[in-house]
Amino acid sequence: MKLVEITKDDIRSDSVGIIPIGSIEQHGPHLPLGTDGIIAEYISVKVEEELKDRVLLFPTIFYG
Repeated sequence: MKLVEITKDDIRSDSVGIIPIGSIEQHGPHLPLGTDGIIAEYISVKVEEELKDRVLLFPTIFYG
């Protein structure tokens, strides 16, 4: 469940939060600056798909 799309009543007592984090940095001319965050978000979404209602997916945090 994406945290920004639910209400507090949707949160279970055994919920686990995932916060994807990635740096903003140059990876050469062939990749975007947010590659690390894009990968982290992709992996987080796949985990959320496997665990369904147990996971609260927070927005991706980019830093750098």
